[in-house]
Amino acid sequence: MSFYLGAALQLFGRPQDKLYHVLVTPEFELNPSFFYKPKKNRIIQGRGIDGKPKQLNTKNANIELAELPFIRLSGKISFQGKDFRELVLEGQRTIDLAMVQPELVVNLLERYIRIGDTIIEMLPIQLMFYTAFLRRKLFNCQHPDRDYCKHCTDCFMTIKNDLMSKQFIDEIADDHRSIYKNSPMRTNDFLEKWKDGITGEVIRQNISKIKKTIHEQIEDDTLKPIYTVSCVKQYPGSKYGVRVEKGKIRIV
Repeated sequence: MSFYLGAALQLFGRPQDKLYHVLVTPEFELNPSFFYKPKKNRIIQGRGIDGKPKQLNTKNANIELAELPFIRLSGKISFQGKDFRELVLEGQRTIDLAMVQPELVVNLLERYIRIGDTIIEMLPIQLMFYTAFLRRKLFNCQHPDRDYCKHCTDCFMTIKNDLMSKQFIDEIADDHRSIYKNSPMRTNDFLEKWKDGITGEVIRQNISKIKKTIHEQIEDDTLKPIYTVSCVKQYPGSKYGVRVEKGKIRIV
């Protein structure tokens, strides 16, 4: 039981909470006649360290309180699990991802993305494209039963069949409205301009600009291929997407 209590404190403990372990002289620790040190000394029956019967005086019982350090996860992981096992698995998944991938936050209204502590401003059209890749990963995952994306690229999109389609314009229109929340007519103009789909040239130009923007802002070279737009070359057409884990994406 003490293990579960300690684990619960690790999961939900507040900054001011502390964990202690009570240390009792071995001769008294497991003695059924001793629960706490009484105000008046008593003689109780027990056993010595050698296991032989022995009379024990409660005045000789030493009790110490030792503070135990523990890792506080409360406030750093958004726990949604319903039981202890689910909470532990959820915490482990978050830690596994956090070790290699900072959280990616997209703020449409403020027109920026945040990778860890790095804020990267983007032009509206580039932000819409980038967000579209992320939404495809979040909401059109081909393997929703998998906890991790790892090297999977099944959610990546082709330029001709996906990004140039009228359906794609309709999908990013909602993000366009969020970006231009105070100028709804701009979304109408956008839909009218690209009513037949965005041209491949415009798509390639913006993908290139997204890559350049992210590469210039991220200092860690190991993170650049994870957060920029990647290209997977295959027949009949190359596919584009972002390799970041779906569990690290948040769109606000």
